[in-house]
Amino acid sequence: MLMHNIHQALDAHLQPRVANAIRIVGKVAHSRGTKAWLVGGLVRDAILGVNHGHQVPDIVVAGELFEFAKECISSLDDSELLAHSQFQTCRIKLEGQIVELASARTDTYEPHGALPSIAPASDILDDLPRRDFSINAMAVKLTPTGFGKFHDPFGGLEDCVNSNLRILHRDAFSEDPTRILRGIRFAARYDLQFAPETADDLHQALPPLTAFQAKSPDRLFAEFARWFDQHENLHGITTTADELGVLRALQLESAPETNTGALRQLTVSHQSDFRFAVFLQTLSDGALHNVSQNLPLPKQWRALAEDTISLKRLLESTELVSSPDSAVAAELRRHDDSVVRSAAMILGNRPFAARLLKVNDAARRTKPFVNGRDVAALGIKPGPDIGDTLREIVDRRIDGQIATREDEIEYVRSRANATKCG
Repeated sequence: MLMHNIHQALDAHLQPRVANAIRIVGKVAHSRGTKAWLVGGLVRDAILGVNHGHQVPDIVVAGELFEFAKECISSLDDSELLAHSQFQTCRIKLEGQIVELASARTDTYEPHGALPSIAPASDILDDLPRRDFSINAMAVKLTPTGFGKFHDPFGGLEDCVNSNLRILHRDAFSEDPTRILRGIRFAARYDLQFAPETADDLHQALPPLTAFQAKSPDRLFAEFARWFDQHENLHGITTTADELGVLRALQLESAPETNTGALRQLTVSHQSDFRFAVFLQTLSDGALHNVSQNLPLPKQWRALAEDTISLKRLLESTELVSSPDSAVAAELRRHDDSVVRSAAMILGNRPFAARLLKVNDAARRTKPFVNGRDVAALGIKPGPDIGDTLREIVDRRIDGQIATREDEIEYVRSRANATKCG
């Protein structure tokens, strides 16, 4: 009955194109006299009944991988080898569907997150122990002989049923601290609780995590950046990371007075850049400065961090609240739109936050009806006066002093006459 339910879950979960790609891999493995297994995310998500839309199957193959991959794509339309790495992994496209392939292998880690030493394995039961959590260490056989056989040596199915997140072995976090960030992401995404012994192991691995941040910042950032993917529960991630002391270990503590409810408002429509901008707004001043120093941020995210620091200083000034809309707009134009919008989500002064959003929109959208040629024809002499006049028109429109093209023409005429009289 249990096996039947797992098969049913997979049948219901897999998109037709994904199921077709899996069948192709299984047939090739059978023709080569080797074995192949579906592992990891798709098996886990099928059991949990979760579908994030874009499905990319992870398949483990016994034996030489590159020749296997080439045979999979031979004689098939819209199929090709996309990537191949030194770690015996490759990405292929099978009739339009992306598939991740990996050779069955064992991994051996040096302490504190060095890249693993790998050795080939002939069976999935030798490969699964190298994975991180029990919910990711389940596999389904794909070859026709024994098709659908379920492998679950670490009790991942039971942990799925019990909403439990459990590491596979006691030193898993210290040997690869990125698993801490990955585990927090899984716990938030699937509403799982860390098993008590796993939580204990995580706390003991916080010093290695801090050391790893200095030793391998690129690897750490690659996992950290996935917190901001569109389908991830960023509010749950940051709440869990804070409770477990992970944010403190990374020097990314939240400000005590932070309104973290803004993180709860994020939806899949919000891009990762905006999600990161909102996260930055929740940080303490010290943590905000540490972000760009301790993590190898891409150029766009580094700019967001620096802009957030600048805007926070501006918003701490009481002068902005009493300034006219045009003056506020002039300040906001100097800042990234996502930084302004994220700041408004965090502000405790909701009326001012609403005004900030309204003025920000006006600052970026308001354009004069007249152009430079019109202004010159109305009597403003060529040169910087034309640009000044157009900017003044925009300011007056933002402040509600003029609204129509006729208003703008009348304003330009009066300005030209004043200049002549002066």
